[in-house]
Amino acid sequence: MLEQSVQRRAHMIKRLITTIITVTMLLSFILVVPTKAATVTHPKVEIQMDDGSTMVFELYPEYAPETVANFLSLTKSGFYDGLKFHRIIADFMIQGGDPAGDGTGGSGKNIPGEFLDNQFSKNTLRHTKGVISMARSSDPNSASSQFFIMLGDIPQLDGQYAAFGKLVEGEKTLDAIGSTPVSINPLSGEMSLSKTDIVIKKVTIEEVAQSAESKKTIAAPTKSNVIVDGKTIAFEAYNINESNYFKLRDIAMAIKETNKKFEIDWDKDNNAMSLTTGKAYSAIGGELSIPATSATCYAQTTTSKIYLNGSLVSLTAYNIGDNNYFKLRDVAAALNFGATWDSGSNTIGIDTTESYLAQ
Repeated sequence: MLEQSVQRRAHMIKRLITTIITVTMLLSFILVVPTKAATVTHPKVEIQMDDGSTMVFELYPEYAPETVANFLSLTKSGFYDGLKFHRIIADFMIQGGDPAGDGTGGSGKNIPGEFLDNQFSKNTLRHTKGVISMARSSDPNSASSQFFIMLGDIPQLDGQYAAFGKLVEGEKTLDAIGSTPVSINPLSGEMSLSKTDIVIKKVTIEEVAQSAESKKTIAAPTKSNVIVDGKTIAFEAYNINESNYFKLRDIAMAIKETNKKFEIDWDKDNNAMSLTTGKAYSAIGGELSIPATSATCYAQTTTSKIYLNGSLVSLTAYNIGDNNYFKLRDVAAALNFGATWDSGSNTIGIDTTESYLAQ
């Protein structure tokens, strides 16, 4: 009996040792398997010049997310097509993206300055040759559509302008533009005005392979109160990426009796919407109607072009159920009316007696 007991105990100890060894090996395997790092999508855009030459830029949203989003939105709308590089300074930079063609124009929308001197520490991208960055006035939050491309390394610009991408193809094209003969710009007195127009034929976004899930944008019904000029009005609106989106026709209807009134014309053949300020809105039916039920859904970036008083503008918008919903702050900036948010009362304010104030 004693001998059998000893044998059983020895067998149990052997099994226990085997189990410990097996578990240890499994834990060792788990610990050495590397975790999959989070990836950042770097969109690429191609600038095709009138002479057929091209430049390709890789954009870096991890450094300047809103700047990249703004540039891509303008590109998708065709805003840059046909514009020119209006400012060329050898060994320094070339500048374009101005619909006025003289350095005074923009898209009608300003974006926050994503650079260190403007309390944005995430952007550490340096202004070396081939880097693309946003032009602005002395106001750090005045960037709109104008951009510049570095012809050399200028560290003095680091932390003062929102760099957001870098040239990856087409250095010969960049150098050719940078060596264009120039004359004195009568507006600035600067030796930077090209003697011949250097025209951008088209700017396009290169396709990036994405999963079906990554293409989806979630839109949740807005639960906030909306007050227009002191009066509560019910809107069908959605919250997308922490911003509120409204139908343009609903806004036009709500403020049609104010000095910020605007008319809307839809061109189905050209997939374009034209806004005319100072003109009373003509209702087509269905404005400010609220569905019996609404639920969280998916939204797709709109492909429609938007014109304001005849000029192409960039307004962030999504399509949900065959309707376009526009970012309220973009609309407020374009039409210059007040837009506020009160987190305490969960209230969105629209004030047509005030001018738009960027936040």
